[in-house]
Amino acid sequence: MSPNDDQLVDSNQHETPRGLRCKDSRGETWIDATAGRLGPLGYVLEPIEKALSNISADSLVTLRAANSADESIAVAMLRELVSSSGLRHDESVLLTDSSDAAIEVAVLGARKLGSPSRYRTVALVGSDHGRTALCRTLSGRPELQQDLGPMIAGFTHVAVGDLDTLKRVIDEQTVAVVVSPLAIHDAAKLLDTEFLKKVRELCDEAGAMLIADESKIAFGSCGAPLMTPAIAGIEVDAVVLSAGLFGGLSGGVLISSRELSEIAESPESSPIILDALLEANLAMISDSDWLALAIEEHGKFAVELAECLSEFEFVQDIHANGANIGIELDVPASELIEAAAQEKLRLESAGEFAVWMQLPLVIEAADRDDLLSRLVKALQATSRLASVSSI
Repeated sequence: MSPNDDQLVDSNQHETPRGLRCKDSRGETWIDATAGRLGPLGYVLEPIEKALSNISADSLVTLRAANSADESIAVAMLRELVSSSGLRHDESVLLTDSSDAAIEVAVLGARKLGSPSRYRTVALVGSDHGRTALCRTLSGRPELQQDLGPMIAGFTHVAVGDLDTLKRVIDEQTVAVVVSPLAIHDAAKLLDTEFLKKVRELCDEAGAMLIADESKIAFGSCGAPLMTPAIAGIEVDAVVLSAGLFGGLSGGVLISSRELSEIAESPESSPIILDALLEANLAMISDSDWLALAIEEHGKFAVELAECLSEFEFVQDIHANGANIGIELDVPASELIEAAAQEKLRLESAGEFAVWMQLPLVIEAADRDDLLSRLVKALQATSRLASVSSI
C-alpha cells in the first residue's frame, strides 16, 4: 500500500530527503509525485530548518496576533507576491491553523455581511472544501455528508458548466460563490475559463462575493501566485491558500478585505511556527524566477509524460496545468496507485478513474527520470492486471 503522510519521514539514520525523494519509516526511498504540497522544492528542508532554528522551544507554542498592524515578514512577503495578481481586496492576510478554518472565516464573514434574507452560499457539484461541518456542507460531494444527518442550511450546489441553473440561483439572496479552479476529483481538470468569467459576472450583478478556494492547490504551481485569476483573467474577492506554504502542516491563509475577516470573529492569533514555515517557503519563491519558469519546464515534462502514457491503451487522457497533472484511466485509479506503490512511487487519486501529481516548481533531472521510470513500470503492471482480468 502507498504510505500516508505520516509514513513518509526523514530519519537520522538515512540521508536527508530531497526534491521528490523521501524515506518511509523503514528507510526505503520513494518518489513522491505530490511533493509540491510541501513547498516549492518539495523535500528540500534546509530553508525550513534555518527558519525553525530561529524559534526557541518556548516560542513553538507562542501565538502571533492576527490582523496586527505590525505585519510579520511572512505576511508582508505574501502580500507582495499576490499584489496585482487578481485580488480585489488584500487588506487582511489572516493566518489560521488549518485551511478549513480559513474557509469557515470566509463563508461566515460573507454571511454576516449579508442580512437575514441574504445568506445563501453557492458552490460546485464535485467540490471538496474540507472536513469541518461547514466545509462538508459547502462541499459538493455527497459522500462527505453521508450518514451525518441534516447539514447546515443556506448552501446550494450547481454542476460545473450549468449556466442556466447558475443564473437562477445567484440572486438577491446570494452572499458568496465559492469555487476551486481545479476539479481535483475529476482528473484534476481546469474549470472552463468562460464558465469562471460568467460566475464573476453573475456575482457582480447580484452583489455577491467570489471566493476562490485554492487551499489544495500548491501555491504558484500554475506559474502565477493565484490560479483562479491567472487562468480566467478575472478578479476574486477573497482567496484561501494552504498547500505548498507550510511544509506539510495544516496551516491556512485567507486573503480578503479586513471587514470580511473581522466580522466572522476570526482567530485572534496563529502559531508562530506556521509563520516561520510560511516565511521559509515564500523566501524560496521570492528569491527566484521559478514561478515564471514553472509553466515552461512542466510543459516540457508533460510532453515527455504524454509520450510515455501513449503506449498504454487504458490511459484515456492527460490534463496538465503547470505542476498539476491529472491522468484519466479506464481502470480504477486504485489499481495504478497500488502498482505505483510497489515501485515506491506515490500517486494520489483524482476520482475513481484518475490519478494526479502535484510536483514542485523545480524538479531535478534525476528525479524526473526516476519518476517516469517508476511510473512506466507501474503502468506495465496495471496493464498486465487488466489483461488478466479481461480473460
